[in-house]
Amino acid sequence: MKPSFLLFISLFLFNNCNSQHADTYNHQGVEKAQSGDLQSAIADFNKAISIDPNFKEAYSNRGYAYASLNNYQAAISDYNKFVELDPGNKDIYFQRADLKARIGDFQGAIGDYTKFIDLNPNDKVGYYDRAASKKQLKDYLGAISDYTKAISLDRNFKEAYNNRATLKSKLQDYKGAIDDYTKFIEIDSSNQEVYFHRALVRAQTKDKKGSCLDLFRAGALGKIEAYDSLQKYCK
Repeated sequence: MKPSFLLFISLFLFNNCNSQHADTYNHQGVEKAQSGDLQSAIADFNKAISIDPNFKEAYSNRGYAYASLNNYQAAISDYNKFVELDPGNKDIYFQRADLKARIGDFQGAIGDYTKFIDLNPNDKVGYYDRAASKKQLKDYLGAISDYTKAISLDRNFKEAYNNRATLKSKLQDYKGAIDDYTKFIEIDSSNQEVYFHRALVRAQTKDKKGSCLDLFRAGALGKIEAYDSLQKYCK
């Protein structure tokens, strides 16, 4: 029995030593990445992974470094490996979704945002970002639905009101668009673009007085184009 016991101890010490070395390289990589030396950081993450091929944090960290270098495909590949090792981690789906959207894989991004939402259904940003990918695929109703869900989680989510207004206007729901722009203005009355866009929508509804008033407000906030429109439309 003693040889087997000694073999067990030797293997334990060997594996423990390897794990410590992998941790060391990973830690060094994080420090280098934080200092901006991304290539050297990637080299350290490579060493950590070569020692421990199941070191999920090293894959995540290397993926982040690749993404910082705009090597999105390599980053996605590392995030894929992380998902294999830890499929219940919600944050990795969000990070991978963002990268898929950046390379134009909007359907893939939607899939990952959906997984993130399944694991974290009360996070408004998941719905907001999924809506953006749906918009890219011209699924405007689906995007509006996601913006609506995001707003239900945060009644002061002004960016969601703005984006939903844009889509409602595109679908010729002018009243709905005006209502959303108005809600944005109730939250933040200093945005020149929102006044300008509400003016354009009001013009579509033949509300000349309201449109001209919004053009004036947009101009007063610095929107030069609003004054040009004011002179042409509001004589």
